[in-house]
Amino acid sequence: MKAWVVAWSSSVLGALVYAPSPAFAADEVTTPVRTDVACNLSHFEGKLVNRVWPEACRPHEPCRIARELTLETGDGKAVFGVDGTTAAGGPGPPSLACSDGFVVLRYLGEELRFDFHGGHVRLAPAERVRISGLWAGPEARTPSGIDSHALLARTLDLVRNGIAGLALPRPSGVDDELVELMILVSVRDQLRAGQFQAAEDVLTAFDASGAAAKPSLPRKIATRVSLLRHELAEARRRTLPFSLGPRRFVGGAERLLRTPLDVGGPPELFFRGAELCVVDVAPALAGSSAEPAWPEETMHCFVPEATSSPGSEPREEPRSSLTKLGHFDGEGAGALLAVLDGDAVLEIADGELALVRGSAVTETISPARARELVAGSAGTRLVTRTASYFSDSRHIAQVAGAKAKTWDIFGKPPDGVSWVGTPLVSPDERWVVAQSGDGSHAVSLWVFPIR
Repeated sequence: MKAWVVAWSSSVLGALVYAPSPAFAADEVTTPVRTDVACNLSHFEGKLVNRVWPEACRPHEPCRIARELTLETGDGKAVFGVDGTTAAGGPGPPSLACSDGFVVLRYLGEELRFDFHGGHVRLAPAERVRISGLWAGPEARTPSGIDSHALLARTLDLVRNGIAGLALPRPSGVDDELVELMILVSVRDQLRAGQFQAAEDVLTAFDASGAAAKPSLPRKIATRVSLLRHELAEARRRTLPFSLGPRRFVGGAERLLRTPLDVGGPPELFFRGAELCVVDVAPALAGSSAEPAWPEETMHCFVPEATSSPGSEPREEPRSSLTKLGHFDGEGAGALLAVLDGDAVLEIADGELALVRGSAVTETISPARARELVAGSAGTRLVTRTASYFSDSRHIAQVAGAKAKTWDIFGKPPDGVSWVGTPLVSPDERWVVAQSGDGSHAVSLWVFPIR
């Protein structure tokens, strides 16, 4: 089960991924500083050993300090251990202590007690009962409660993974099913708090790594995963800000098309009033600086509900695009919703819609005012009547909502491809156009009516 990688998300930790720390290269390995502390339990006499290696730094990676915390017999045989490696800017290391007849692990503000019987270190019975009962109890409803469950799950996973390359007596520490149960308790918290994407990410990692690790999940765990997936789908359906009608294929292109909200050159996919315009682009040649296979001087424009093929016309550029603007100083690409009037952008600032024109002071505007402004745009990422927007190539979120609460609006893409690029909402907010493909070769274009 050490192959499992689980993505975590909580309001305190943000997005975290826990996995056993990668081994350091041979030329980085040095002699660790070792500290021994006597540990005498009712059925055990030995020592706690803390090994700490000098800080190691690699290009483009946070500096790391490798640590190993072990419980060892008098003759140096390890019977329990955790990897305490830390990275710069990350959580602090775990600690082990022997107290009141237990081995006590403290990590991320959590504390777990273990006892020693029959040559094995196992989670104390009272701890097992406490954790096992969390699924039957209510979900955490406060940010601190949600974080506490997520941190407990991560602490259990730390114990399960042990120390890479160190063979410990089995069973040791915690069993897989208890760890998986606690992970699902945390997922349930996130789901019911509206952190839909965080919950989906963990369930997806669960399925993928479970399939890689063994033929099937334990029955109880598989049943709970299925229940949470159903609950997630229902929660998203029930709270969806708007819905889309059936998609319709309207053509394709030799490569991923730029929209007015993308950089790298003039737009190749944009709206001209009620018409959708598609530039006749040449194929992408990876790593090549050669001229396009043909001049990209023509385009086709058509209304999305058209049933006949549009004619060709000379290429035009929309008045407003990010390329013409030349800069955007917002909170990153995720904050940009539209380019307007040639020199202004509509963005998200502190959970509100804001208009920024040149170097002028940001002006907060209402969704109704935003709708008036986007009517003259070449396409946006915003649906003003629900104050929601496309946060990436397939998800929507609400302007004033939590970033973790998203909806997968397009559904499953055609077989073998993904949704790619920037979705584009028409100025009249009747349509959204999406691209599917692998992001580097030919793409298909789809229009969805907005309901």
